[in-house]
Amino acid sequence: MPLRRRTIHVCLLSVLAAVFAAGQRAPQPSLTAAHLAQNAQAYLVSPAALRDQPGQFPREGAVQLYHLRYEQVVPSGLSALLVQRVFQIRSRAGAELFAPDNLWYDNGRGRFQLVRAEVWRRHGAHAPYAIAGQGKDLGDLPGFAAGTQPRRLGLPRLHAGDRVSVIYAVLPDTGTNWSLLAGHFIGNMFALRDSFATEKVHYVLAAHESMAVSAAGLPAPRLGTGAGGLRTWEWDATDLPAFFQSADGPAITAVSPFVQVSSFTTWAAMTRWYGGLLHERAQVAPALAADLRRIAAGPAGTNEDARAIVERVWHYLSNHLSYRGVEDGVHAYVPAPVSEVFQSGQGDCKDGALLLVTWLRMLGVQADLALVRTPAMGPIAPANAQGQVAATMAAFDHALVYIPATGQWIDTTAPHLPEGDLPQGDRNGLALLVRRDQTKLVHVQEASAVAATSAAGAVRLTAAHVPQ
Repeated sequence: MPLRRRTIHVCLLSVLAAVFAAGQRAPQPSLTAAHLAQNAQAYLVSPAALRDQPGQFPREGAVQLYHLRYEQVVPSGLSALLVQRVFQIRSRAGAELFAPDNLWYDNGRGRFQLVRAEVWRRHGAHAPYAIAGQGKDLGDLPGFAAGTQPRRLGLPRLHAGDRVSVIYAVLPDTGTNWSLLAGHFIGNMFALRDSFATEKVHYVLAAHESMAVSAAGLPAPRLGTGAGGLRTWEWDATDLPAFFQSADGPAITAVSPFVQVSSFTTWAAMTRWYGGLLHERAQVAPALAADLRRIAAGPAGTNEDARAIVERVWHYLSNHLSYRGVEDGVHAYVPAPVSEVFQSGQGDCKDGALLLVTWLRMLGVQADLALVRTPAMGPIAPANAQGQVAATMAAFDHALVYIPATGQWIDTTAPHLPEGDLPQGDRNGLALLVRRDQTKLVHVQEASAVAATSAAGAVRLTAAHVPQ
């Protein structure tokens, strides 16, 4: 789960000496789809060997008999996925309407590769299933920008009784230099329910190193050793009803079992790593620093408090920064350098947040960038039996600014709200303040406390209590 404004798919987010140049390309050892499929071979199934349970989900025209998600952590800090999905077409209507509509992946960081798509059919109630046709990859759905999007799949004409098996891989983009991650697996979250009623889901995490894992609605994972000495963690779930997201309905992690994984075992560890990245991105040349101080200068001879400084800086920035979301490569997780954001006058939530934090700190006002999980994303997993929380960037979909001295939260993507307000989607979110040794998440509370505004009403800042 990378950071993005109001988009779930997360997914979702200790390199103080890491060196990264935007746009730099570097070759990395690649994991092929064939190699990944070989590692996952023990978990792949033959569609002919599965048994449908007609009494389960009897009103569904098509059900998912088996859903495998095999996730292998790779040295870059990302992961490669191999997915198998086997569907049972139960009725004529199910055949006419069927579309595996949630083959979603992130084309900003991964490459989709169809391994095979097959239609299995039997001629007679007691005849064995056999391959009756092949599907093909039709590419990304037109109209989507870089980021999470559906992949189109073409299939032969289906009939009641058919089975459809789809196996595909999502491989990390090896053309991008991911050294900024320093090999840390920044994690993932996987909800076992999806838009098809499902009879069995099997999730496997494979890695050479130890991982922090936690889950909700599931027992402890089965531990094992897989191909090439990979450590494995496995979870299963059965008989899961279909889930459809709605604007006013619950988030999927509120109603589905889910798994949360990462190489970070505490929020403090992730904060130290991410804080190091922000420190590097916040460096500005002396000339730009002088410009920022000049723009923010108050009346001569006055001794202003923090609130007045915040008001003046935000008044300027809110009128000179426009939202522009770019989710390619490492920028999905890490802000662009502050100097680039200021000079271009454009950025996404984390770009604007880091610029404002850097500017305020330069003027002596303590401010923190906060990684935020908005309420629409749902809950996160509790700590596991070992006390680990599987701290992952995939938990967050937004970024705000928090100012301890005034108790203010600022959303740099929403400069023109009514005074004293945050966007509805921000309120009651969970936030990780990126400050030294921050050990837990805090709440972005309802915007009901004091708002600080300029006399002209041009500045919209929200005060709210942050638990310490």
